[in-house]
Amino acid sequence: MAPMKVQICWDIPGGAWQRLFDASPAASPFHSPAWYAAWHAETGQAVGAVGFKFGDGTRAALPLALERTYRGALLSARSGVAGGYGGLFGPQPLSGRHVRLAFQALARKFPDLAVQAFPHQSWDGAPRCPLTAVTRSQRVRLAPREVLRKGYFKNRRRDSRFAFEFAVDFGPLEGDRLDAFLALYRVATGAWAPDRHVRGEAFWRALGERFTDLALDLAWQQGVVAAARVFAWRGGTAYDLAHVVAPRFRNGEAATAVTEGALVYAHSLGLAYFDMMPSDGQEGVFQFKASFGAQPVPVLEFRQRSLLGRLYDRGRAWLEPRASRSRM
Repeated sequence: MAPMKVQICWDIPGGAWQRLFDASPAASPFHSPAWYAAWHAETGQAVGAVGFKFGDGTRAALPLALERTYRGALLSARSGVAGGYGGLFGPQPLSGRHVRLAFQALARKFPDLAVQAFPHQSWDGAPRCPLTAVTRSQRVRLAPREVLRKGYFKNRRRDSRFAFEFAVDFGPLEGDRLDAFLALYRVATGAWAPDRHVRGEAFWRALGERFTDLALDLAWQQGVVAAARVFAWRGGTAYDLAHVVAPRFRNGEAATAVTEGALVYAHSLGLAYFDMMPSDGQEGVFQFKASFGAQPVPVLEFRQRSLLGRLYDRGRAWLEPRASRSRM
């Protein structure tokens, strides 16, 4: 087989990125310029997308956030930010040959590279290295409420009977609804720190302005917002972006009510699946998702680290415990 050639644009213009995204129905919201613009608004990191045009005419792109550390000497590239997926996307399915060529070029350009691949993307051709791992997301097949409940765990079916006690409100991520969500989000995530998936107000406001296919579900109890879920959708799948519960209602059924409400609402939009996203190894969170009938879906996490990057990681790991002790 003759070698396939590939043309690479290391920073495709924003308009071309958007057009390629619009032409790629299998791409997730996490591949969009809007998602990375929100990440830039939150962190200030440079963002962009690498474009590939293969010899057989196939096109693809990989979105990236770039971060300089170690006094600017270390450039790290990450595809998949703010808890979302990354990886290659394009208008046509990518073969193992396409993936291999793209990753080879990326690995040469960025010695410090991390890619949380998209579950629906073929991994054939992705290089394997000691830091590469397979984690798992969870996905619910959507159906009407009465059908969904047949797949719940026994305790979740019991809790769902109280869902009628909550006024679950569906609508866009904007205006007073966005303010109510942010107020709850700040309180609910305060105990999570440090957590790489906590996103600030700048992120949510920028995302709400730039991405239209978003839904915010609010569950009200005793006149206040008790729980909230934010999800985005594309290509027949809803993607969970945030789930928060007010501390005072943590032991109640607010989490069940707002989650079931999100599943039912997503089904009403004509979507087929609800991707609840990886749980970062938190078994309690994993079991909560599984209790709604969610099934595991494997996710590839590719990561390579240069010698300088490994030295930086070791130094940071050594300094952080010392800094924590000094603050006691």
